[in-house]
Amino acid sequence: MQELRSSYDTKEQLGKGAYGTVYRCTCRNTGRNFAAKIMEKKKLGEKGCAQVAEEVDVQSTLKHRNVTSVKEWFEDDEALVVVLELVTGGELFQRLTQLRHYSEKTVCEIMHNLLSALDYVHEKGIVHRDLKPDNMLLADKQVGMQETSNIKLADFGFATRFKGRNLEQACGTPYYIAPELLDTAVFKTRQYYKAPACDMWSAGVICYLLLCGYPPFRVNASDPGAKHKLFKLIVRGKVVFNKGQAWDHISDEAKDLVLGMLTLDPEKRLSAKQALHHPWFEKEGVFDVHLQDTILELEQFNARQKVKGAFYGVEAACALLFTTACLQRGVKQPNSDVLDQLLCAKEPLTCLDISNSYLGAKGLDAVTSVFSRHPSVTELKMSNTLLSTEQCVALCKALQDRECQSNICKLDLSDNPLTHPAGRAILSMLQTRSTVTEVKLEYTHISPQLLRKISEQCRVNQSRVQSPRS
Repeated sequence: MQELRSSYDTKEQLGKGAYGTVYRCTCRNTGRNFAAKIMEKKKLGEKGCAQVAEEVDVQSTLKHRNVTSVKEWFEDDEALVVVLELVTGGELFQRLTQLRHYSEKTVCEIMHNLLSALDYVHEKGIVHRDLKPDNMLLADKQVGMQETSNIKLADFGFATRFKGRNLEQACGTPYYIAPELLDTAVFKTRQYYKAPACDMWSAGVICYLLLCGYPPFRVNASDPGAKHKLFKLIVRGKVVFNKGQAWDHISDEAKDLVLGMLTLDPEKRLSAKQALHHPWFEKEGVFDVHLQDTILELEQFNARQKVKGAFYGVEAACALLFTTACLQRGVKQPNSDVLDQLLCAKEPLTCLDISNSYLGAKGLDAVTSVFSRHPSVTELKMSNTLLSTEQCVALCKALQDRECQSNICKLDLSDNPLTHPAGRAILSMLQTRSTVTEVKLEYTHISPQLLRKISEQCRVNQSRVQSPRS
């Protein structure tokens, strides 16, 4: 903090989040304005501090007019301070919905600048891995949208260097995440994926969305198993240009570019450099018809996203959400990581609910530790946690352990990508641990035959509980 004060005058607060606060600051030497993001180490935790350091290390190497830049960063015993380029224009979507004239030509200009940024980032050996409209900002509050060269690609929290590496970590936001990441981390049909093709898939989703107002793969977020259904649509990768809507006013060149970016095979998918040389950008006669239907769809989509932020937030590798069950029971909050929340949970804790949060390997260890140490826990809810088959098997083994003091009788494992081995492990656990009387497994990949056996064993266990041996 002393280094910040010696070099900058701190001005008004610009925003505040779970980890820290952002202030406008002015450089004493040049008089230029910047944004100073001050994050408390206590809230970040050791893992969070390491992630911030990696993000800054990556972003500090990037100097491009369409990429937010890092000027410098400081660290002391209490806080991390990152001095960033000041971006005041807000999110791209907010500006688009205010335009009086919005056309394919506008989208063409936006995409050219996004792809220029990606081409530069990829040439530097960096992959972003969380491309979405929320991370496309405008440099200033200019009037109108005639100039789109001030678009800034932001938020490099999941960016990493990829040259010479195969990647396994899945990160991103459900609507925009590439199928190969889901195949690697969710459906387990591949061992790894190669960057930076995943960014180009996300760019294709953004382009489709900007042209018609809705994403190419979509589900009703209120439907049971919505996220799992969305993931299945993405890995199928079937792109449709609906007739009778905005697509009637979109050129064939634009549609061809979208298809080139939304190619299932990452080896055949267009690169940023190839996309920049697509005829859509070279052709002068791009349609300039006002897309009123697209604007209306964008407004509705943006509004739904704000409301459904918890459902469509960043998944897989991001900081985990707080659990309602723990918060209601006065769990201490050393930082915002749910693993720490669970590990410091105090009794009485009867229902452990981590639904709708990414679990991860360490998360499973934390959950196992909690119900092993807290006999009061009788119900474990893990719906929609991206629980893998391997993790489910490990969970069942933990419940079968003779030293486990758990009194769990109800399990909710629905809306997870569980396969046959997970079903066999659950059945074996039920046969060994007769006190477990209910297991919910809706929207999994376990066969109907095995589900019937599991259901039958639950009924047997229920009978034993209701009629204990004399």
